[in-house]
Amino acid sequence: MKTKGINPDVLTYNTLIQGMINLGRKVEAKEMLVGMIESNVAPDIFTYTMLIQMQCKNTLIDEAHALIQIMTEQGVAPDVFTYSILLDGHCLCGQMDKAREIFDLMVQTHSHPNVVTYSTLINGYVKLKNIDKALDIFQEMVEHQIAPDVVAYNTLIDGLCKSNWIPMARELFNNMQMYGINPNVCTYGALLDGLCKNAQLDEAKALLKEMECNRVAPNIFIYTILIDSLCEAGRVKDAEILVSGLLSKGVLPNHVTYTTMIKGYCKIGSVNTAIELLNKMKQIGCSPNVVAYNTLIDGLCKSNWIPMAREMFNDMQMYGIKPDVCSYGALLDGLCKNAQLDEAKALLKEMESNGVAPNIVIYTILIGSLYEAGQVKDAENLVSDLLSKGVLPDYITYTTMIKGYCKRGLMSTAIELLNKMKLVGCPPDAVTYNTLIRGFIINNDLRSALCFLDLMVNEGFEADAYTLSLFRNL
Repeated sequence: MKTKGINPDVLTYNTLIQGMINLGRKVEAKEMLVGMIESNVAPDIFTYTMLIQMQCKNTLIDEAHALIQIMTEQGVAPDVFTYSILLDGHCLCGQMDKAREIFDLMVQTHSHPNVVTYSTLINGYVKLKNIDKALDIFQEMVEHQIAPDVVAYNTLIDGLCKSNWIPMARELFNNMQMYGINPNVCTYGALLDGLCKNAQLDEAKALLKEMECNRVAPNIFIYTILIDSLCEAGRVKDAEILVSGLLSKGVLPNHVTYTTMIKGYCKIGSVNTAIELLNKMKQIGCSPNVVAYNTLIDGLCKSNWIPMAREMFNDMQMYGIKPDVCSYGALLDGLCKNAQLDEAKALLKEMESNGVAPNIVIYTILIGSLYEAGQVKDAENLVSDLLSKGVLPDYITYTTMIKGYCKRGLMSTAIELLNKMKLVGCPPDAVTYNTLIRGFIINNDLRSALCFLDLMVNEGFEADAYTLSLFRNL
């Protein structure tokens, strides 16, 4: 690597290595290090740290340790930044014991851990849901007079919220302000998400107001978290008010926000309003995606608006959106629940011809409906068909079939199916046993019902309330 007698120096090599790494050319980057040493250009701390970071990002921890070994042999001592990168690599791999060893080694070599190092360790424990340990590290940081920054607080608050430690998260949120650290949009977002997931919606609304008062502008994602939670709780009017106020705050609702509202309207049975909202999305240029259409189709089917659901199913294709497995599943479920089985079977064929592979859930819906309607032969043919396509029945499918045979009084076939479940490695659960036992009771075979009740108990399951009520009635 010479040009007109000018030898490249360490800065030249470092620039080239960084370029190789940015281009994803990891092998050339490592070869460049070998070339440096062979050319008697001593790699510095930046050379090694870049390469160690590259290996850690690719979870190649052993290679990163090998580089640490080489750099120490070359007389280059790792600094706090190098160790922090290695520690982060172990955290990414969930190797927290190793990460702690690196942390302790930093202390021993006087590479004093900084706030970034502590935050990395806290984040590692949070990802493994070891909140107690994360809190210990946070306390250790404070005791060593290293002031936590907003990132450290955010990491711990988010972890506490995801573990449903909401009071502790709120306490930490208040503490950071006492120490002069202003919460940012991530802090508020983590706490608001935790409050919503714990159904503390009034507290979440109050936090949103507090956020606005403190001049931290909520983004559309934060608004959508609260809108979704309000809709889930049936408080669609409150969600409506929140959406209507977005534009005045300079925040544009996106397709996720609108889809959330469509879901909310469907949940309370206001399907007309949901349809209007989908049309509004088109008018304002916020194109509905497959999720928005699926949400509406599912809501229409659950409200028994099957013709309108079919219309929306056709409309999405005219709009250039290809139905996915959820689209077909929602419509097929609606058809089955409305006893439109010929249409459901035709839809299944249409689905397959359009290159959308039905999953076991869709097959199970139709199989159950066919058994329910007494079309046992068609149901059995469908089971054979899914097996020939390499789709394996799950315990719900088997339980659905057992229920169908019980309803027809075909108890010996139902028992054969139960035994087959065990043979194919799909063991029956409590629902399966309860279904079979109820079948025996309904078919006046109390002896067999009691026999399978004993078997169920021996398997570690219990009779449910409905099964027990049938026994009491006897």
